[in-house]
Amino acid sequence: MSASSNESDPVAEVKSLFCPPCYFHGEIGHPNFGQTIDVDCEISSGSFPDYEGEWSAMGQSALMKVKVNNDGEIEIRMYGPDEEEEPTLAKGKFGQDQMMKGEVFSEGEGGGNFDFKMGKGEREDDEEEEESEEEEEEADEEEEKTEQTEKKEETDARSATKVEISASVEKKMSETASPSATSAMEALSDVPRISACLLFNYLSSRHLRLLLLDARSEKERKKGVIPRSVPLEIPEGEKEVTLPAIQSWLPGRKEKLAMRSYRLYQTVIVGESDSLTDIAYKIAEKLNERQLRGGSSQGSLSLLRGGYSAFEALYAPFCDPDSSIAHEGKGHPAFLHPMNYPSEIIDRYLFLGTHRDAENKEILKALGVTHVLIISKHKGPFNPYPGEFEYARLGVAEGHDEALSRASQFISAANAVKGDRIIVCGVTGNSAAAAVVIGYIMKKKMLTLKHAYNEVQNRRASICLSRPRWESLSRVEQELLKEDTLESCIDLSRAPPSDADEPMPLPKAKKSESLESKEEKSSYHKAKRIKWGVNDYLQVKIGTVCICLNFW
Repeated sequence: MSASSNESDPVAEVKSLFCPPCYFHGEIGHPNFGQTIDVDCEISSGSFPDYEGEWSAMGQSALMKVKVNNDGEIEIRMYGPDEEEEPTLAKGKFGQDQMMKGEVFSEGEGGGNFDFKMGKGEREDDEEEEESEEEEEEADEEEEKTEQTEKKEETDARSATKVEISASVEKKMSETASPSATSAMEALSDVPRISACLLFNYLSSRHLRLLLLDARSEKERKKGVIPRSVPLEIPEGEKEVTLPAIQSWLPGRKEKLAMRSYRLYQTVIVGESDSLTDIAYKIAEKLNERQLRGGSSQGSLSLLRGGYSAFEALYAPFCDPDSSIAHEGKGHPAFLHPMNYPSEIIDRYLFLGTHRDAENKEILKALGVTHVLIISKHKGPFNPYPGEFEYARLGVAEGHDEALSRASQFISAANAVKGDRIIVCGVTGNSAAAAVVIGYIMKKKMLTLKHAYNEVQNRRASICLSRPRWESLSRVEQELLKEDTLESCIDLSRAPPSDADEPMPLPKAKKSESLESKEEKSSYHKAKRIKWGVNDYLQVKIGTVCICLNFW
């Protein structure tokens, strides 16, 4: 395209370059960052003058809209992940060598600039000024189509082989029920799988964004669903699975946006089974291909091992839509909000949770818990459900190693009876209680502090031990294994100096009548709760100040 044609018709070059799908890459000097960041942009749909696509930068991605004016000026609006904030606006024009430059505005104010170059990714759209080079480009496109056809034939042949082998493996599994047959079937698949126990921990994790897609039929979903799952409205008899089709099966706008921003989410597919012939596997395989194109540093995707039936066999009460524990999470849409469940550290035996979990009878019964260990600074008995659970309260002071040993003994005693399960509960379940569980795993499995910490963190990502807890576990490791792996776990200078504060009970000194009446109303002194209310705590502070003033 000549320079004179550019000046006479500035829109012509934009039309020729913006042919979805197309890609461009560049740098943005954002006014809010004070530094230059790399941005990848993909235009997937639309026609002149309005286009839509997706931008990605600094590990995030979201919706992007492009509008071309009649004078050739280009407006790029880059939305945030939730699409609620004001989008970042970039305005500019194409210059020489397919370079697009302009100014960046954020919240209505300028101050930034951008510099984009067309031709990134899989796009081979290097338009030249001479006709001979355009002919070479057409030849390259034909060669690429031929390669794509050959690859498609190879993929179809490989899929057909997979289906034949998986059918024989499934037949063998039904006859022998051998675990080796299950691993053989997974070896044929490129899609990673996760266990039902790990998915249960994902439901309550506040440190990852979970997108749980239910690919079962509507008839099967009426029997039971996994909490936080998003139903895919798949037409009956649908066999062909494509990315646009999966996007159209999602029920709402938030779900569609989450699917487009897959780099930010832990995506899990749930089907009736995890066999290679199930549509859930086909969906997972298609999404996994997109995941691999995004790079290893992007979000992850997996398929539920054994399908919905494997999860229901372990957590049937949580799959009942009419059960109250299936709606522990708060907020809408439900798939964005974590559930208030404890974490399962050792499958079907050891759980880690908060003081609130120790009082939730319905959840304790659903998980089959028989023993409850309370990690608390307060002393005294606590048993809100006598005859149903065996409670024990232990004060694990920071820096005292003997308490860790007593806690491990209680956990081991609960393991002596087959079928018993125990939950260890702390104020937040992330420091004192987590240290008890890590210490128990170190002694039971003879693991180093580093390996035991990683094992617990994989099941409960929110754990954050205080500095005295780390030092106490390090002493246990040195005494147990004569090793010291503390420095490879954490930089102690960055660890919290102490645990989260726990509300203290009223002192036993003389109190005013109003203070005593307040104490009678407190559920803490009826042994029904562990944590204090805010009003009780303020009464203590106000009463203490009044006593000090009277004494003075």
